[in-house]
Amino acid sequence: MELNEGIPLTSHIPMLYDENIYKIYIILKENKYNKMEIKAFSKVCNINYIEASKKLKNKKNLIGEGNAYYIRDILKQLSQYDIDYEIIPPYCY
Repeated sequence: MELNEGIPLTSHIPMLYDENIYKIYIILKENKYNKMEIKAFSKVCNINYIEASKKLKNKKNLIGEGNAYYIRDILKQLSQYDIDYEIIPPYCY
C-alpha cells in the first residue's frame, strides 16, 4: 500500500481521548487471600509477598488508579493469574 502525498491520514484512538481516572481492585475469592491473589498483588504493586499479605485485608483491595493506558498495563500483568478484579468506572477497552 502506497501513501499518497496531500492525502491526510487520521486515526481515531479512543483511549487517547479518555480522561477517566480508573480504579482497579482485586476481589478476594474467600474471606482470606489465596496464593494467586498474593502473587498478583505483589507483582502489580512491586512489593514482596509479606507486604502484599499485610495489605490484602479486605474483600475488595485497591491495586491502583490511573488513566486507560495504566489500567491496560495492569490488566496485562493480571492476565497471568487466576484472580477476580473490578474496574471502576467500567473499562471498555
